[in-house]
Amino acid sequence: MIATETFTPLVNGPSVFTERLATGLAHRGHDVVVAAPSPNGHRFVEEPSRGLTIYRVRSIPTPYPQQRCALLTRGDADGLLTDFHPDLVHIQNHFVLGRALAQAARRRQIPAVGTNHFMPANMLPHAPGVLLRLAPLRRGLSAALWRQFVSVYRALDAVTAPSQAAAALARAQGLRGPIHVISNGVDLMRFHPARDHFDGGGRAVRIVYVGRLDPDKEVEVLIRAMPHVVRTRRVEVVLAGRGTAERSLRRLATRLGVSECVQFPGFVVDAQLPGLLQTATLFVMPSPNELQSIATLEAMASGLPVVAADAVALPELIEDGRNGFLFPPGEARALADRIERVLADPSRAAGMGQASRMIAEGHSLERTLGAFEALYGRLVKRSLAA
Repeated sequence: MIATETFTPLVNGPSVFTERLATGLAHRGHDVVVAAPSPNGHRFVEEPSRGLTIYRVRSIPTPYPQQRCALLTRGDADGLLTDFHPDLVHIQNHFVLGRALAQAARRRQIPAVGTNHFMPANMLPHAPGVLLRLAPLRRGLSAALWRQFVSVYRALDAVTAPSQAAAALARAQGLRGPIHVISNGVDLMRFHPARDHFDGGGRAVRIVYVGRLDPDKEVEVLIRAMPHVVRTRRVEVVLAGRGTAERSLRRLATRLGVSECVQFPGFVVDAQLPGLLQTATLFVMPSPNELQSIATLEAMASGLPVVAADAVALPELIEDGRNGFLFPPGEARALADRIERVLADPSRAAGMGQASRMIAEGHSLERTLGAFEALYGRLVKRSLAA
């Protein structure tokens, strides 16, 4: 049983990871149940494919767009485990649903695993305005959220993280014991290089960002870099996603005089994403709050050089000068400089794209599924022996 507070139709890192993990395990012959908040508030069950069932639990809205908070009593949690009788429970968050199912698993002596996808910086921009204005309140809320995280995750049988940075962040908050680093993974069959990323031909350079258009992603830094870039070359910037900052980003592009080259196609469905990346010349990830970045991994698997913020886990994917460049977070002029350094030499850019693909091959989804299977197997075997 995999428990997540965020799941489709909401799209973010934990949601995408959970869906691909659950689907991949089901394809490998396991019986998988995902427990997630209902998008309409009412309980119901989905069976999207053989071996995969989705239990939608009661929920209420939250201040975060499309995000709902699960309503789960102790009896509800015990009932889910009674219905499915899992060998193992894997939680993705430490909030209502993850906490309740982890506690229910402990009562029944079922092994429980948790993956750290959590950073307060991704949540605080959606807090009430008074918290955004008062630094002591922000720090207090952040500390409280981390204490909740540690209180839930320290009671689990195993903890995983998608990157060394995510593991270090959890340890820095006081989480003791080993943390298994297992990449979120990328489907190397779906995402693969195009032949003509860098063929020139007089067409505009296409710079792509894929992700939420929310304040914590700092997409405005990419728009602020564009006046420097468009001075020397024709550029298209594709900001694929949706979020609360879209309106302000459009206004910023207009104010800076680059609105004609900045495109907002909205949310790109999963089936169309590989095609979008194959039209790109360069991928940019300006967010300083990434515990790995599935979108960046997909761009790398597509053979793209990447320019990314030098923060948290992104330096584990971007080897500066090999498959792209890192820039100081928030510094638009430095971002423009790194973009220019990639685009100045098409043959070098092509080599960077090849290096991206090679690095991405070390994060294959099959490797990720195998690592979780091995971890689950060890924990279940240990539990049975006990």
